[in-house]
Amino acid sequence: MASVKIETVKGFTKEEAFSQVEGLNVGKIFNATPKWKKVGEPVIGSKEFKLFAAEFLKNKKASEAYVTLKAGSADTRLNPYKVVSVKTEGKRKFKRFYQVTEAELEVKLGKVVDEETGKEKEIVKSVDVISRGSIAGKAEKKSDAESLMKELIAENKISYVIDIIEEVVEGEPIASFGIYTPSTSAVEGMFAIITEQE
Repeated sequence: MASVKIETVKGFTKEEAFSQVEGLNVGKIFNATPKWKKVGEPVIGSKEFKLFAAEFLKNKKASEAYVTLKAGSADTRLNPYKVVSVKTEGKRKFKRFYQVTEAELEVKLGKVVDEETGKEKEIVKSVDVISRGSIAGKAEKKSDAESLMKELIAENKISYVIDIIEEVVEGEPIASFGIYTPSTSAVEGMFAIITEQE
């Protein structure tokens, strides 16, 4: 019997929950909830549930299914938030830092002729940041940030970018809070996603 992978996800709608599972074919996923209830609702992750899940996929000749553990209800509020501004006493003081961050870069290379040697050499014509990842560190001096970046590149074999940032060093660092306030009828659902393992 094929092995199965079981993943529990949450969302106010099935679509919202399913979007969290990478590679899931939403158009071909089967609803195993009625069958699960019929066999006594075995506990998610238990041996009994895994046997049920594998048997369900086999009978349906499917590779994906789901069980609704708790039905969700969509959040219908147009503005489901509250914004709370934070007041600070006195003036905020800022300090500049050089922040080193993981980055996916698009690098365009070119070639020029070295005037001294007459040979072609490769140069970087342009660099664009496609996306940023985790913050790796920061420094007060650009040279220190560049030294850190070189060490990180050598160690992790990935690209980085140095951003100039300002941080509050005196006074309240938070300007506002944004609080998610869904409608009272909104209910976050829970679903068990079953996928066949290769």
